[in-house]
Amino acid sequence: MSLDAPPSALQMASYARRHPELGPTTVADWIRVEEPSPADLHSAAAALIKTSQSSAISSLASAVRDRLSLLPVLDQAEFWRELIGRARTAHPIDVLVAAGWQQLPDAYAAELLSDRYDTASNKLERQAVLDLWHAAAVTDDTARRLLLDRVLIPMLGTNQTAADTALSYLPRLVRSIPGGRKKALRQAVEGRFTSWPGLRGKAITALKTIGYDTERVGLLRRERISRGNDD
Repeated sequence: MSLDAPPSALQMASYARRHPELGPTTVADWIRVEEPSPADLHSAAAALIKTSQSSAISSLASAVRDRLSLLPVLDQAEFWRELIGRARTAHPIDVLVAAGWQQLPDAYAAELLSDRYDTASNKLERQAVLDLWHAAAVTDDTARRLLLDRVLIPMLGTNQTAADTALSYLPRLVRSIPGGRKKALRQAVEGRFTSWPGLRGKAITALKTIGYDTERVGLLRRERISRGNDD
């Protein structure tokens, strides 16, 4: 007696497209039974993760998160790089978090986001990297330094719109400054309001929010970020 082979990842993705009301639950059950590879997990679930809200695919998100938690870190990184590693991809942040985005170790998340930022070419693509950074809840100092060096500081120097966006996100992304980056970040921010004076007040407020002290200098006692913050 022969048994039918289980459906492939591509067949599950096709089924989910044709049966949107049943697709998320069916794919979730398939993941739990088949324990797919990172590539097959992506093939089966990516379209649903991209287009759905977390409330509609809670069972699928849970199945993806549980499957990823059992995979080696490099396999987890492979899944996330395939899912969100390109600048033109967009996904609901709450779905990514429900699917385990915060479980990826900080070093891998920081490298993925830095590489994705390198390919970003417009405001929405750059802002998406910042949203993913915030959602990742990165705490490791080495990873945070990498993100400052390859994402936030370069973004401050891109153009005025990008600098304005970076300053808006700064207090959410950098609640404290990792060692060795206080001077670099101060200089990057000050360079921006030298180029674009309209950003001066916002820039100083952002740095004060994350712990920089200010001082009054010159005859007009103008406020600036204190050099005593530098490390």
